[in-house]
Amino acid sequence: MARSPRPFDTLQLARALRDGAGFTGEHAEAAAVAIADWVDVDLVTRRDLDEAITRLETKMEARFVSLEAKIDSRVAESQAETLKWMFAMIGGAVILQIAASFLHH
Repeated sequence: MARSPRPFDTLQLARALRDGAGFTGEHAEAAAVAIADWVDVDLVTRRDLDEAITRLETKMEARFVSLEAKIDSRVAESQAETLKWMFAMIGGAVILQIAASFLHH
């Protein structure tokens, strides 16, 4: 993640420290930079959040596609297995019917 832009204007802060709090210009600038560095450590921008959300959505979409493919494959396997057993049972029943009809004649 790239360094976020300053959450506030350090020049404006330095001026406020100099003019409102009686800091020297040098102290006001140093304090403003130090405060900005400290505050900026864990801040993220809206763009950072949007990029993280986009990456997460992309990963989730890929995972859903993968899971959907696995489910489709398993359903197809189950259908094929069911058809195989269904035809085996029907074939067995037909053979039993034919055998029964020959035995009764």
